Amino acid sequence: MQHNVVNAPNIPTRNDVMSSTTSVSLRYDLFTRSLHWVIAAFIIYTMIEGYALNIISNEKYHHFFSSLNMSIATVIAPLMVIRYLWKFFRPELAYPENFPQIQKSIAHLCHEIFYLAIFMLLATGFLMLEHGYFLFGIIPVARPLNDPDANRLFFHAHRFLSAFVGIMLIFHILALLKHHVINKRDILRRML
Repeated sequence: MQHNVVNAPNIPTRNDVMSSTTSVSLRYDLFTRSLHWVIAAFIIYTMIEGYALNIISNEKYHHFFSSLNMSIATVIAPLMVIRYLWKFFRPELAYPENFPQIQKSIAHLCHEIFYLAIFMLLATGFLMLEHGYFLFGIIPVARPLNDPDANRLFFHAHRFLSAFVGIMLIFHILALLKHHVINKRDILRRML
């Protein structure tokens, strides 16, 4: 007596799907890439504008660009929260096979430090305010601290963090170029 055995189709599990997604996909999802570039553009712009405020002597222009800087930073803050939380839910990309484990660990640590520094930069920028501002000239935003000594302390912290984030950004770009040009690792394309 012969039994007909029907093989059940191979139904992929979530882990199978995630592992195949991470090994096949060469780029982050569109939402991740969009957040990355929008936030990067805003941060670079506000950092340049923040330093430029030191040389703008016309009070009218200074006030306009200062309010614009604070308004853009106000938009960056919730975008950064969304970006940070999204990294726990997005499909993860595998590193190239020739990427040493120690460099993976260093990259992860540097990204976490970068996130923390940006959050601190945004917080100190808000806490250093000597007066309120109008969000994009429309919505009034009050200053959180009415203490000139504390405002001054946060101002100095903000300047330090701005330089630190700028240095981190330069190292981030240099590391990407090193991996792309020297090591021939396909890291840069992940965010394009």
